[in-house]
Amino acid sequence: MDAYEVIGWVGAALMVSTFAMKRMTPLRVVAVCANVAMITYAWGLQIYPVLALQTCLLPINVFRLSQLLEIGRSLKDSGNNSLAALAPHLRTTHVAAGEVLFRIGDHSDQMYIVESGEILLEELQKTVHPGELLGELGVFADQQKRSGTAIATTDVELRTIPAETVRQLCLQHPDVGLALLRMVLERIPHGAPNEPIIG
Repeated sequence: MDAYEVIGWVGAALMVSTFAMKRMTPLRVVAVCANVAMITYAWGLQIYPVLALQTCLLPINVFRLSQLLEIGRSLKDSGNNSLAALAPHLRTTHVAAGEVLFRIGDHSDQMYIVESGEILLEELQKTVHPGELLGELGVFADQQKRSGTAIATTDVELRTIPAETVRQLCLQHPDVGLALLRMVLERIPHGAPNEPIIG
């Protein structure tokens, strides 16, 4: 067995080990190492289909790893405030009075924090005020669909974060998910556990 074959077996072992890993950051690190090993193996033995596949997978795994590391840094910088970890990923958007932010059944691709203005949750006839979270339920729903309609009753400034980023944060850092869950539970009216929440 020559050196390239040894590297190939090491790469195969690393690839198999990724299927048993639960934490995303170590998984991506191992996946990158596996890609490098398999590229070396395929290049040395001139196995071009494997070389092409692993060459395509390597930048994807490197990009995903960089995203996870960025999330980890933002959490570290935020200290004990888990939701402060969202700050580096938030983008500002404006919604004019009367404009529909989303309708029931729409795809949930964003979560929102209201910076200024007010938003009406049409089905509940309730208002979301500055500092409150909006749209987090749809981000975690099985089909990722909005459960209600949100309409700006005034000019509104929102901070938005992509649904995929929220899910990555929660999977990699459970304290962020716990903080979001607490915010959701705070919105459930006392004595009315069956009342729906729009998101």
